Amino acid sequence: MEVGAEGDPITLAERRTMSFAGRKIIAGSTPVFDHGPVSRLYAQSDRRVFKVPCPDCGGFTEMMWQHIEWEANRPETAAFRCPHCRVLVDERNKVGMVAKGGVEGHGAACAWPRRLPP
Repeated sequence: MEVGAEGDPITLAERRTMSFAGRKIIAGSTPVFDHGPVSRLYAQSDRRVFKVPCPDCGGFTEMMWQHIEWEANRPETAAFRCPHCRVLVDERNKVGMVAKGGVEGHGAACAWPRRLPP
């Protein structure tokens, strides 16, 4: 992300929200480098992650690419491997898992109202 004549794009976007009460700023990207602007913002935050429960064991986990498996040359067989119980969970369970999921903060106070159960 390049800084133009008006300044840093992220700072400009934040300033544009100043007149809105209860404003929320969400920065999203597919960061390629750990030193990019979104990665820096994430490091400064409470580092919230969305976790979903396994329909088999109930363990919560952040769904990551490393948990997805499929048969060779058959991407339609892609499924989530629970890192807790190792069961293979297929796509039809995803909507229910997301509905029961929640956010967990890893840094300072995490004020989002939807928290994971203890």
